[in-house]
Amino acid sequence: MWQHLILLFSVIGLAACTQPKSDSKTTEQKPEVAKSDAQVSSKTLKTWEALDAFHNVMAETYHPLEDGDFKPIRARAGELAARAKDWADSPIPENYVTKPEFKAVMDSLVKESQALAEMIAKNAADNDIKAALTALHDRFHQAEAMCIRK
Repeated sequence: MWQHLILLFSVIGLAACTQPKSDSKTTEQKPEVAKSDAQVSSKTLKTWEALDAFHNVMAETYHPLEDGDFKPIRARAGELAARAKDWADSPIPENYVTKPEFKAVMDSLVKESQALAEMIAKNAADNDIKAALTALHDRFHQAEAMCIRK
């Protein structure tokens, strides 16, 4: 009787040790597959290049201004205005939709960008530049929120 029990437990123990852990392999493989799918999707989706170009100049001028550095915006205000116009004039990529009021907001963004460039050309005070760029930054976020990727 004892021999049968020892044999039974030995067989059960051996079987438990030799079975692959399918749960851990499955769990490890799922993220890899999902990551692979995400990589393919992100490569096939187009970005809105004109939006990204405006955003880059805005970021490189607005964030230094938050720290009291007005040199970037004073040097690049004309470029910021040009990128605003480029974005407003660019076709909406087919993988984006915009809200109905988007055009009006973009018109404001272009006008405000141009006004900021003109202020700087006339050597406006730092406080006035900060107020105008902060308002333009808010306008950018308003416009960007109206651009929805399909």
